[in-house]
Amino acid sequence: MIKPRRAPRTYDSYAAEIRRNIAPALGHLQLDKLTPQDVQHFLNHLSESGGTKSQGLSPRTVSYNRAVLRKALNQALKWGEVTRNAATLVARPRFAGTKSSRSTPTRRIASSMPHKASAGGALHGRGLDRAA
Repeated sequence: MIKPRRAPRTYDSYAAEIRRNIAPALGHLQLDKLTPQDVQHFLNHLSESGGTKSQGLSPRTVSYNRAVLRKALNQALKWGEVTRNAATLVARPRFAGTKSSRSTPTRRIASSMPHKASAGGALHGRGLDRAA
C-alpha cells in the first residue's frame, strides 16, 4: 500500500475500507484479471446491501471505496502489476436525491428576500413563470 506517502489517519482509513469492504468482495480475484464489470458489481453491492442490517452504504462511502480501490490500482499500474486500472473505467456513484447545500449568490439573495420579492415571487405576478 502507499503508507509512506499518506498521513497516518489517511492510511488507517484506507486500510479499514480494504479490510471491511474491498478485500472480502474482490480479494478472491487476481489483480490483473479485475474487470470494470467486477468493480461495478462491487459498487452496486455496497450501494444495495453493503452496510449493516442489509442496508446499502451511503453514496459518499461507496464513492470513497471506489477512490481507495482506484488509488491502489494506480499504484499497481505504476509497479507493472496491472495493465489498466479497472476502477477508473467505472463511473463514480451518483448522489441521487441530494441537493447541493452550497450557497450561491442567487440562493443567498433569494433566501434573504420576503416571499413576494423573491425571485420566484417576482416572476409569478408578472406572467413570467409560465413556459413560453
